[in-house]
Formats: sequence, C-alpha cells, structure tokens
Amino acid sequence: MTLIYSCSKIVEIDVPYADPMLVVEGSIKLGKKPVVLLSLSEGYFDPINLNFDEFYLSGAQVDVTVNGITYNLVETYPAALESEQLEYLSELF
Repeated sequence: MTLIYSCSKIVEIDVPYADPMLVVEGSIKLGKKPVVLLSLSEGYFDPINLNFDEFYLSGAQVDVTVNGITYNLVETYPAALESEQLEYLSELF
C-alpha cells in the first residue's frame, strides 16, 4: 500500500520598492565591434520587456579608454540593426 499526501501554504512576501538604477552591459572583443547596452533596473516580479526600442536607453556618451587613448563609441539604434546583428546581441546577453 502506498500513501501519498502533501500540504501547501501560501506565503506572501512584501518586496520593498527600489528606485531604478542604471545597468551597463557590454562586450568588447578583438576583431568585433564593441557593444554597450544601457538600461534601467526593474523589479524582480515586473514583466520582462522584450522590445529593444523601449527597454534600452539612448542618448548617452560612452567612452572607452585603452592604453591612454579614449575612443567614443557611436550609438546605433536597434531598429537600424540587421537580424544577424540582433541575433548576435541576444547571444551576448
């Protein structure tokens, strides 16, 4: 004879609100164009926004300094990217 039983209890956790913070994600690889994505943090239980045009921030000046030489990265809008470039971004992040 097999007896299986279980119980459950609903646990509610009050997650405090936190102000959004700047999130910087990037990849710089030899022979590839550098990629830096800027966004704002979101709440843990907030729905995930998969629309690049709405999720990522634009208008920032991003500089990278290597061996004392500063390079200004040029902004590219997601709408201007080709499908293979978007796929590359999804693999990076």
